[in-house]
Amino acid sequence: MQAAWNKMGGNVWLRWLLVAALVLSSVAAGAQSRVLADRAAKPGARQPTVAGSWTRVGLAGEVVRWLAWAVGNRNVVYAAADGTGVFQSADGGRTWSPMPLAGLDNLNVQTVAVCGGVLFAGTWGGGVYRFGGSGWTPVNNGLGQRYVVALACDSAANLYAGTEREGVFKSANGGSSWSAANSGLTNRRTVTLRWGSGAMMLGTRAGVFRSTDQGASWSPVGLAADAVFDFAFDPRDANRMWAATTTRGVLSTNNGGATWTSVAEAEGLQAYSVALDAQGILWAGTRNAGIYHYEAGTWVRHSLDPDRVYMVRYNGAGGGRLLAATADGIWMYQVPPTPTPTPTSTPTFTPSPTSTATPTPGVNTLLRSNPIGLVNPGDIITYVVDHWKVGGGVASTVVITNAIPLNTELVAGSIQPAAVGSFDGRIVTWRLGDLGPDMAAGSVSYQVRVPTATPTDVPTPTPTNTPTPTAEPTATDTPTPGLRAAGAPASRVAPMGWQPALRTASGSILVINRGAFVYWTFDGRVYHRRTGSVVNGQLFYLPLIVERE
Repeated sequence: MQAAWNKMGGNVWLRWLLVAALVLSSVAAGAQSRVLADRAAKPGARQPTVAGSWTRVGLAGEVVRWLAWAVGNRNVVYAAADGTGVFQSADGGRTWSPMPLAGLDNLNVQTVAVCGGVLFAGTWGGGVYRFGGSGWTPVNNGLGQRYVVALACDSAANLYAGTEREGVFKSANGGSSWSAANSGLTNRRTVTLRWGSGAMMLGTRAGVFRSTDQGASWSPVGLAADAVFDFAFDPRDANRMWAATTTRGVLSTNNGGATWTSVAEAEGLQAYSVALDAQGILWAGTRNAGIYHYEAGTWVRHSLDPDRVYMVRYNGAGGGRLLAATADGIWMYQVPPTPTPTPTSTPTFTPSPTSTATPTPGVNTLLRSNPIGLVNPGDIITYVVDHWKVGGGVASTVVITNAIPLNTELVAGSIQPAAVGSFDGRIVTWRLGDLGPDMAAGSVSYQVRVPTATPTDVPTPTPTNTPTPTAEPTATDTPTPGLRAAGAPASRVAPMGWQPALRTASGSILVINRGAFVYWTFDGRVYHRRTGSVVNGQLFYLPLIVERE
């Protein structure tokens, strides 16, 4: 196998894969940056006027202390309810349902986190629990204190638990065992843990600490006199962040914590949480005065029934802009829809079939997979395409397609929902029908297996008389080979063959899924969009382009 890898020019493949991954990951991370770059987010600069209102969307009467999102899917949200367990939303926070309680012996859940695709809950007195699909298992081996107030996951899928008095503990094996990670901590009264800007940030009852070596050591980075409850990060600048404190409100740093500056004085502003949304607007949830946003050099208070807001986060999916975890349930910030202009007798513009403008209604999709990271022969990978409708009206004859990655084989019977899914050649197709004005959302999925004996000696066939393809008149971007660019996808497509597996020196395999397409019709026209590519579970927002030897 190593010979086959070398024969392919393994170094060339890896070099280009790494370059592409670096470029694409910066594109992914910079998706918000391009928005923020056009809108000043720094203190003292005028922010866009905020228009909308807060509405409670669930858990009335419950104390909700923490929110966490599934990896790569902003529609799946988890909430930590102190006294009643963990709740889940599958539609971006609009509706909520309780998760199973089996095995969760302590319902005083303070925090939740998703790490390595697995959900964890931290409790007050019961330590950490891991969810296994139908119930919970306590995972406290080596955990020095079981009053857990914060959980966080780094980019290497290490899980961190912040405790009330004994500092930080780290698990590199999904919670199966823990070890203390307190080197350099001069204050072990943890309040929050957040991964951002390439480092693990720790907020304590007296100051901020940062670790850039996966918890092996911590360095103080200011605010030694402040109780720090939360952080927000600027996607454009790793040295720029904000801290929520109950002592001096919200503070910002431009130099990684060497110095901090107050973000406008606000009398009595005791900040529990801080968040930056995609429009570059800074938000603060407080201990005693609800929610504020920062605009024109001052904090503007919002109308919200509960005064105590434990967490505010940019939602990024579904029908709202932000979610807030409060002492009285979960609230969503609803942005009013853009009014539809009344048509005149002489329209000034009629979209053509080749228009690339976002149609109304539309369908958004997101491709994700599990596990994350390199895989081995025999491993099974689950691919999920989340979909949700945007805009008014009906998106008709909605169809989602995804070409299964090369060097994998479909697991029989794994296409879900089976009632609308089918497989032809190497294309999985789901025919969803019509999505109406209720902003329908859902997911489709399938599984592939990495063969234990992946063909390595099958040469890539050389076309002998390849005709010049004819462009479809409604195409808006370059289609995947063998897939129609517009209109209802053909029921039969050109088969996509094997190529030698992309293996590392250790025998692990790189698996590339080049993205899913969604098609729909509206007003007699056909539209389609493409998701980002997924490389071993990591989402990229451009097609991955690899140069062969």
